[in-house]
Formats: sequence, C-alpha cells, structure tokens
Amino acid sequence: MKIKSDFVTNSSSSSFVAWGVLKDDIELSNEAYLKIFQTLLKTMQKCAEEFKSPWRLAELEKMRKLETDAEKINYVRDADNNSIYDPFSVGGQDYGFVGLCPTELERNFPEIKIGEIRAFVASMFNKHFGTSFTEKDIQYYEEGWYDG
Repeated sequence: MKIKSDFVTNSSSSSFVAWGVLKDDIELSNEAYLKIFQTLLKTMQKCAEEFKSPWRLAELEKMRKLETDAEKINYVRDADNNSIYDPFSVGGQDYGFVGLCPTELERNFPEIKIGEIRAFVASMFNKHFGTSFTEKDIQYYEEGWYDG
C-alpha cells in the first residue's frame, strides 16, 4: 500500500466575489417575471438551435405553448435554475447572493469607476428586475469554501 504524504490534488475550492444583494431581497413584479420569461425564451431558442438537444427542443416547445401571462410568470417562478438572474452572477455557498463580479464589471463596463460601482449595480438591478435598490442597498460580498 502507498501512503501519500504531500499535497492531495483531488480536492476543490471555490470562491465568489460580487457587488449585489441577497436573493431573498429581490422582490420581482409580474412585469419583471414576464421580461425574464422573454429573455429565457430567447436564450432557450438560441441554445436549442445551436445544440439541437432533445431536452432543449422539448423545453422550448413547452415554453412556446404557454399562452397566458400567469402561465409564463409561474414558469419563471418555478424555474429550478439561476438563469432567471442573468446577466448577474449567482453565488455564495448556498447560492443566496446575486450580483456583478469584478471581472464582469471590468469586461463589460470598463468605463465604470470604483466609486460608481454600487450605484451602477443598483441601477442594473432596477432595470432588470423593476426593483428600487439604491447604492446603499448594494453590498460587497465574498465567500470561499473548500471541499477536501
């Protein structure tokens, strides 16, 4: 039997850093749910065309059959993934935080200065979700964990 006495390479660690809010603090209006549904529909259509997987094609068909606003809102509410928060990142060990990470800010919004980040993130949330966050509501969040 061999005993390894140095660094073990099959362990993993993760981290999350962003400016944003807790998921539970985001109260979505019906209009926001409908907007998110349209975004999800476009994304699913693009993915179904690109990857042609049976699951994506079936899900796209399911989404297209939804006729009423109530059905579309319920579809988004019941979504078991974090894509309803796109373009924001979802993180934290329990996936309880939504925000914009520094690399996304730098890549997509290089003109934003450090002192403007909280106000900018608040305006992005308000535009996307129909919320009324202010820069004081935006927190800097960081978390790291290790699965050994």
